[in-house]
Amino acid sequence: MKYNRNEMTRATNASFVLVLFVAVSLAQPRPPNSDFTAGSLIPTKLKPSLISGLESYTLAQREKRWEDLWVLMGKHKLTGAAKFEAEKEKPCILDQIKSSPLVSFTPEYSTFSTEILSLPLPKRWWLIHGSGTFETKNGNIERKTTIVASRSGNSWYFAGPSRDREWEKEHVDLKTPSSELAKFISVLSPPSSPVSVEDIRVSINSEYLSLRKLRFKLRNGTSKQIKSIAYRIASRGGNISVGAGQVIDPGEAEEFEVTYSGYGYYCQGERQFKLIVETVTYSDDSMWKAPPKFRSRSYLQLPLQ
Repeated sequence: MKYNRNEMTRATNASFVLVLFVAVSLAQPRPPNSDFTAGSLIPTKLKPSLISGLESYTLAQREKRWEDLWVLMGKHKLTGAAKFEAEKEKPCILDQIKSSPLVSFTPEYSTFSTEILSLPLPKRWWLIHGSGTFETKNGNIERKTTIVASRSGNSWYFAGPSRDREWEKEHVDLKTPSSELAKFISVLSPPSSPVSVEDIRVSINSEYLSLRKLRFKLRNGTSKQIKSIAYRIASRGGNISVGAGQVIDPGEAEEFEVTYSGYGYYCQGERQFKLIVETVTYSDDSMWKAPPKFRSRSYLQLPLQ
């Protein structure tokens, strides 16, 4: 089959216009999907108000109405059901959102609430999965997104995705001095402890910027050889227990290390941690144990060393 030059030019132009139209269409904010039927876990009678709420949530971001958005976010400001109720965290959270507002969201399906189904609706929440459009300094970007939807009274509230990974790249300084990070580590040590904590150093993980590596030395203050140590690093957000087989001769010190998360979310700030040596086992199999109050959650209320 033969084509003349004019026909080929028209066909090429038409193809270019079609591709351009599709590309532009994909980049435009889209309203929530009114045919959202995959969310069978959400009561049918609540779906219309959910769709309307999602539109209000994204519209507030499109129109830069940040105070309205803050109200729509309720208690759960970010996914993961982390509660951000302190006003001191509000400017940071809103600054993160302003850097890449979610200007449209098309729900596709939902997954089970993490609360048991026997709970009343105000105490449940749902994970709404779909496609979101984010407005960035480099143009709109579309990607798979999850929003936490919860109810209080007769209203829906929404927690959007965390922006920490992008935010950290510009706001976390890998060169932060160890001495600054070490201020967030405190030692809890009963007078009877056979070891002392020395030379605390903390560094930031270069790949996962919320992670910290804690290094410290334990000095054996007894006349007996130590063969293993159990210690814990704890905060109100959780704790890490470590058992380490490490020989420490009388009067000598050995280094230990543990990796932990410096914060749950960037805007919460660096967590305060407490380092507690819980048990010391000697080479003759005898053992020292910290008093019970040091080995229970009550350690969070103990005075610092």
